[in-house]
Amino acid sequence: MFVPFLKKPKKPASQKKPRPAAAPATESDTLRARQKAFLEANAICGNVSRAAEAAGIHRATHYKWMDEDSEYKRAFEDSESQFCDRVRDMVRRRAIDGVPEPIIWQGTIIRDRDTNEVITVLKRSDRILELLAKGKCPEFRDKQEITGPGGGALKIEVVTGVPQAE
Repeated sequence: MFVPFLKKPKKPASQKKPRPAAAPATESDTLRARQKAFLEANAICGNVSRAAEAAGIHRATHYKWMDEDSEYKRAFEDSESQFCDRVRDMVRRRAIDGVPEPIIWQGTIIRDRDTNEVITVLKRSDRILELLAKGKCPEFRDKQEITGPGGGALKIEVVTGVPQAE
């Protein structure tokens, strides 16, 4: 909110104090800024090409930094982890909380008569819930049994060393 009478009056140019000159950005500062921009974009989109485009670098530059800078590599792994956390949050939200979906009748989005707001229902995804349950709850995982020939016992032979010619 703008309140004109609370705004400080401007000083005349003759009374203004000169500001100290900002230190010029070093090459290291510029590099770190570009790396930070890339890492922040990657944490959001989880895609090297899109993050590189957002940071204004070529995707090969990211791989060069990975090879040459262990601190950057750790930061990239952290940004990947942040993206995975976003995915986990979205999976949980879509499977358990649900996401609003507009009601459509005969090709028309239904709106409230009084407010003209779109009427929605919460839609949950059974498939995503199934995948979440299989990943988190052992009792929901697929069971597999491995048997030998004819359904019999599986023969396991452990070989150590390198076979020698006789």
